[in-house]
Amino acid sequence: MCIVKTFRQRVFDMQTDPHESHHLGRDATLESVRHEMRERLFQNLISCKNRVTLTDEDARGRPHPGELGIHISER
Repeated sequence: MCIVKTFRQRVFDMQTDPHESHHLGRDATLESVRHEMRERLFQNLISCKNRVTLTDEDARGRPHPGELGIHISER
């Protein structure tokens, strides 16, 4: 099962607008920036090895890893 929740992207120019009052999320000229930020976020999410309820050994021993809970991958 894959559940996708999308949110409107929030983009601000922190150098010229440090108080985040001018939203640039729909600015067509910033599409490449939005794409890069999505990719960087995704890479960060899939590289994290945070497991709070199982040890590595316990996780390797599960018969169907990823079946329960939240599973983030590139597939």
